[in-house]
Amino acid sequence: MHDIFLCDTANEPMNPLCENLKTVILLCSSSRGGSSITTEWLRQHTGILHLRAEINPLLHMAKLVYPYANTSDALTTTSGSKQQREILWNLLSQEVGSYHTSELQEIDWQIFVGDLYSRLQWQWPDQDISLACVQKSVDTVREELQYDTKISSLAEFYCTLLMILRKQYPHIDPRWYDIDQQSIEQYFPYLGDLIPPKKIIEEPPFVLISPWRRASIEDLRTKPLVIKTPSNAYRIPFFRSFFSKQNLSILHLKRKAEHAINGLMNGWMYSRGFHSHWIHSVAIKHRDILPNLWKYDLPPAWQQFKHADLYNVCAFQWLSAHQHTQNSRNDSDNYHSIWFSSILNHDQASIQNLWTWMGVLPQSIQPISSLPLVMASCPPRAQRWFEKQSIIAARCRKKDILQCMEMLDEEK
Repeated sequence: MHDIFLCDTANEPMNPLCENLKTVILLCSSSRGGSSITTEWLRQHTGILHLRAEINPLLHMAKLVYPYANTSDALTTTSGSKQQREILWNLLSQEVGSYHTSELQEIDWQIFVGDLYSRLQWQWPDQDISLACVQKSVDTVREELQYDTKISSLAEFYCTLLMILRKQYPHIDPRWYDIDQQSIEQYFPYLGDLIPPKKIIEEPPFVLISPWRRASIEDLRTKPLVIKTPSNAYRIPFFRSFFSKQNLSILHLKRKAEHAINGLMNGWMYSRGFHSHWIHSVAIKHRDILPNLWKYDLPPAWQQFKHADLYNVCAFQWLSAHQHTQNSRNDSDNYHSIWFSSILNHDQASIQNLWTWMGVLPQSIQPISSLPLVMASCPPRAQRWFEKQSIIAARCRKKDILQCMEMLDEEK
């Protein structure tokens, strides 16, 4: 059942999450720094709590995002009214948990239907999608696929569900979901032009949510909560004040500039996702980039880059995330950095150090290479950045990038 948490009239919200949660870990990285797949990798560990996806839609519902709260993605210690913070606490209370790994009972399916309905509101805010329609559609999917106590394939479930929903809501476009191109072509062979979303609450590619188990009081008291999104780098002072009763730690996920900048450039050129903000007068200099569209995080001083060349925008986004994380690290109670390559290569010493720092028991989990791709603009290839080597290498030789890379290399 959904828990309902209420706030009293005191300065601090009074709910089980606020009162019992002990440890929050902010996973800070640049965009395309490996945070999505790293978080999916961490979700295998049974001693860690998560949100179903990024925190951005929750902040949006509380109006703690651009342009409501600031001129960028940055949030300060004083950002947000008491009411906005209460809204965020209540939204978090409904999200904190972990994957439902046991057999699904009917009550679990009922909760999942409610979760799907809520998520669809964030994904398609211009569509008046009814709960009754979502319930009926899920029932049909279960019957067609013979899903009773488990979902065998999340992609199959979602493709079938979206096919049914599109009969009543034809503007729902499956290409905005984190679904591979082969499945899109198999299930939806006759789609028209790809029309960008007019309003963005959840940033595409939309996450495919799974049945979810809400955290118990015991979970909150004994397991750390990991919150990831690249824009965390600009919100550390806010989270320090928001999680005033919790131990706040920073996990700094590092990735070499050339690899992350290449990923950012690919994402900016990817037609099916990573849209962040529609902003009048933005015109990034690169062919096939839509005008008035900004992708990925919105660092402070982004206005200086709204007419810049794409590779300079991407270098700025990589640099800003790491600089702001470093500059705010003292706002946390604990700090740990790790290279994405160490997790990608399943370096045992680095992983054991990570478990120790997180305060969880060492646990053997699958390497990233064995997990399904998430939030990828194209299949991974070794040294993929070499395709743009001349452009990226020239930008990475500039003083600001070299200094930041040296700082990341030296820190422990």
